[in-house]
Amino acid sequence: MMKRILWGLLLLATGQILVAQTITKSGIDAVVEDEMIKQELVGLAVGIIQNGRVTHLKGYGYADRERKRRMTTKTPIRWASISKVLTAVAAYQLMQDGKLSDRDKVSKYLPATTWPQNGDKKNITILNLLQHRSGINHYGNGKDDDDDGKYDRFLKGYSANTTTWDAKKSVAMFKDAPLDFKPGSDFLYTTYGYNLLGAVVDEIYPKGYQQYVYDKIKKPLGMSSLAPSINKWEGYYKDCHGAISKKTGNGKMAVLPGGGWISDVNDVTKFVKALVNGDLLRFMPLLKGHADNEDGYRSGMQQFKRCGKTIIGHGGTHNNLRTAFYYYAGTKDAIVLMSNGAHTDRAQLFRRIANAIGKGCSSTYEATNSLCDPRACSQSMAAIWKKSSTDVIIRRGYKTTDFYREVAYLEGKGYYAKDIESYNKNGQLHWDGIFSKTNVGIVKYGKTKDQFNSTWKDLSAKQYRLIDIERYKNGTTVLWAGVFVKGSGKYALFRNYSTSSFVAKRQSLAAKDYRLIDVEAYEEGGQTKWAGVWRQKLGTSDIKFDYGKSRTQLRNLIATYKNQGYQMLDIEPYRYKGKTYWSGIWEKSSRARVIDDDLNFCQLLFQNKERPNYEAQGYEVFDIEHY
Repeated sequence: MMKRILWGLLLLATGQILVAQTITKSGIDAVVEDEMIKQELVGLAVGIIQNGRVTHLKGYGYADRERKRRMTTKTPIRWASISKVLTAVAAYQLMQDGKLSDRDKVSKYLPATTWPQNGDKKNITILNLLQHRSGINHYGNGKDDDDDGKYDRFLKGYSANTTTWDAKKSVAMFKDAPLDFKPGSDFLYTTYGYNLLGAVVDEIYPKGYQQYVYDKIKKPLGMSSLAPSINKWEGYYKDCHGAISKKTGNGKMAVLPGGGWISDVNDVTKFVKALVNGDLLRFMPLLKGHADNEDGYRSGMQQFKRCGKTIIGHGGTHNNLRTAFYYYAGTKDAIVLMSNGAHTDRAQLFRRIANAIGKGCSSTYEATNSLCDPRACSQSMAAIWKKSSTDVIIRRGYKTTDFYREVAYLEGKGYYAKDIESYNKNGQLHWDGIFSKTNVGIVKYGKTKDQFNSTWKDLSAKQYRLIDIERYKNGTTVLWAGVFVKGSGKYALFRNYSTSSFVAKRQSLAAKDYRLIDVEAYEEGGQTKWAGVWRQKLGTSDIKFDYGKSRTQLRNLIATYKNQGYQMLDIEPYRYKGKTYWSGIWEKSSRARVIDDDLNFCQLLFQNKERPNYEAQGYEVFDIEHY
């Protein structure tokens, strides 16, 4: 997993100067805020450096959504693994001063009580540590995240909340664990390796590693907020059901050199600015690397090519945040990102910010969410995708009040609901929705049968047409919701029909050129009941409607109808006497569709190797169902 957590998922589309232009703050704001909506981010802080000067520094969204505390340029955010760059700079400064060499062995500086003086561990060099080629494990895991199973992964007698970093105790966490490979022979990203590098700095500088960072980096750059992340820190993550929740992380003092620093975005940007301007190092030795290193990792940072340009930087990952920075080799241009959401797609954010400042290029990217593990979610979703050039966004896992507050917020940003879905989770009502910027829409909810009928008539008179209907229960009360969009022509709505009556109604309306466009099936009074929405469209009433099918039967129908030129318009799983049945609507269409009836949220958005990335193939989801 670390291969993905590193820069591999960070930057996939930046690197080429297109035109010299003046970039307005409003232009940057527009792309950042739009991307935050698309990714459902809570808070984000951005710093931009151009020609060695800070040209943009701003916080967006919330540092604490529940308390309505805004994200600002003074909000402390953990650096996570960007801390490694700070430690690498410290090591290279000591090299410039002649107090350290990258060829030196760690055992030259550390006593046997801190680090073993025999075997392969004795031969680990400073360069091995800088390039993650020491063989030291990463949080108890070896290559490909396999547990080595030979030592206690937990912190051994070390308090993560102590106020001063203790090099010996930090190294003691892993010093007795076996190496994963012979030093210098392979690559394994390891935070613990940087703990060991910090211990070397700690031994060389009389005041210790932490004070070295203060004296040689923090104070000269005026980084007033930089400090060890001693206390618990709150951020957010999106679980495998799609709900965004707050997550609290413990103090990170135990891994300070590899992932434990914290500051506001202002100070991170100062640090990156000093790097690109050469204020911290007389040259950039951090570019030195090994040709076989995975992910292009060099000595303290990652380096790779995009659009013919060399890009250098580092990302940071905790389970409630994402951070990153990168700069362009040979320039003094850089972008800094700090997000309090673990679900942040940094590649997409950086691509769009780079475009906004005139440094973008055409390239593909792949949506990522490293915390979304499909194995952790039940198979409980179905979806339909269709070929489309219209981007959609999805909201999942919201409670009723929060969902409709989000609906109102998105409408204010120009995104309108196209499909809504209610379901019960842990005894509470939750909602999902699909939104896009096409066709102004209105969502109505919390209506009794009669109230919804009145709403339908009122909106129809105002040239809004129902396209999606939803029946749900709030406790024991049956309520109705629906999505209405601007439109014209005749529509029909019928509800609470038995199966036979509904089939008969569909046939009678088909004779009048009314086409069934949405169905809702539910169990009531021991029977399956139906609601349906029809649209009159002369000459196009030819649709297929089937119900009461098993999953296998549904799949066979999908294939059969596709061969006949029919594409699925609506999929509807429903429960009857404890079993799941399937129904669907098919329409004559040449527009390709993809149907999947065995999904969870991770697979819906982040298809893995076994599931094609439909969005990358030009498909957008337009119907999702929870069952």
